[in-house]
Amino acid sequence: MKPLVPLFVSLLCGSAIAQEFSGLALEARAEKATYAMSEPVTLTVRASNPTPTAVMAHADLSPSYGLLEIHIAASGGDFRRYSGWGWGARAARPGPVKMAPGDAIASEVVIFPAHPMRDGGDSPPVATVLDRPGKYRFRVSWANLGFEERIQAADFEVEIQAPSEEDSVLGKAVSRDPELAAFLAVGGSDATAVKAEKLLQDVGNAAGAGHLALSLGRHYIEARDTKKAEPFLTRALNGPAGSAQKRKALLLLVQAGMMQKDEVRALNLLREAEPDFAGSVDEAVYRAMLREIGG
Repeated sequence: MKPLVPLFVSLLCGSAIAQEFSGLALEARAEKATYAMSEPVTLTVRASNPTPTAVMAHADLSPSYGLLEIHIAASGGDFRRYSGWGWGARAARPGPVKMAPGDAIASEVVIFPAHPMRDGGDSPPVATVLDRPGKYRFRVSWANLGFEERIQAADFEVEIQAPSEEDSVLGKAVSRDPELAAFLAVGGSDATAVKAEKLLQDVGNAAGAGHLALSLGRHYIEARDTKKAEPFLTRALNGPAGSAQKRKALLLLVQAGMMQKDEVRALNLLREAEPDFAGSVDEAVYRAMLREIGG
């Protein structure tokens, strides 16, 4: 008969990790309180260890692993789980790490209006998210690696304003075309990029146009076409100071400068943008790029 001690120890360790995980604190907030109906909503999610001892946790808050869940409820309605492109798609999950007292990790999550809502579990989509003006409640939770426990942030509210004519055109185009919806979130083919460019021309003043420009810029950077990427990224820079959209666009413009061997321009862009990155989830990436260029 095989000894039971290793299994017993393993179960004890798993239980200890689960108990420790429940001591972590989870916070979530929207980047701003009010959005237009076609505009992606950016959330900042932060997990911290307020306990006096180290806690075992996973070091990634990405929803790709299925551990982070976001539920949304229209005013007076029930919460429904939001499911973005690629969420829960990664089978391999990050290994646990020790979070020392006071340690924290943070991530930004983008909610796209055309993506589906579900009643729970793996049920089929029942609606698209943020599809009408009004107030919406958000509920964010995070599970440990074994899904034995889940911690929850305090609920918060976001208001979706009535759309302008261009907002309506953008929202309808994306909700009716799954390829465009996917392009906004994770990119797509050159053919979809052509459709996205045409749409951007039609809805240039829509609240969500900046994110569409950012997606196009990212597409052309990945295709190593910096000349085509730069006008879109420059347009995306027009977002509010310190916004996720502006930071992502700037990092891609710096990447374009480095691809063009123009380190001086890349360094100047980074130095000018320091206030946008201070205290943000992108600050570590920003500092790493500064060191790489020699700033």
